Amino acid sequence: MTNYCNGSHDKYLSYKCHEYLSKQLDEPTLSDRNKVYLEIALNSLGEAKYNEFFKHNIINELAARLGNDGVFWHSYTNTTCNYINFKLNESLRTHYSDVHKVDYSIFREFVKIFYNKRHNNYDVEYSCENYIRHLDDDIYKRMLTLYKIFYLYNEFKISNNYKHTTSDDELCNKLSFLIHLSNDSIE
Repeated sequence: MTNYCNGSHDKYLSYKCHEYLSKQLDEPTLSDRNKVYLEIALNSLGEAKYNEFFKHNIINELAARLGNDGVFWHSYTNTTCNYINFKLNESLRTHYSDVHKVDYSIFREFVKIFYNKRHNNYDVEYSCENYIRHLDDDIYKRMLTLYKIFYLYNEFKISNNYKHTTSDDELCNKLSFLIHLSNDSIE
């Protein structure tokens, strides 16, 4: 079985690992089976705790990512859970201006209950509970920059297809942005 994240740092992913995890987790879909576990976990938490995060689909997306068993088979738990935590932080930063006041213990508790209900047991080694936390701004920005670099690199990898629909100026602008991001990350 291929592990796409072999040799990847658990927080700052290698290109190959990011490519795999982003394909699996960036557009989460909640299966009917996982909707049942989501409801059970939410009922256990109590509506007052999670209601605020429901309106932006944050809880649904978290459950869909956690319920994607296949992704855990081809990467390490810590690597996958850290990427899920990055996506949670990204969603919270997108929808809430004061992300520092968000209580991450709500999400940790949700992850624990959701895992327990899905697997009929709790195994701290395989649950993402311990990886759910606020990412400080510096770490979050580094991760975001790295993933933007990977995205732009992918744009250039498909340059033959891309070149027919994109002007040279646009390609140069993307290359300049890629260089800028790379230089900023080095400093």
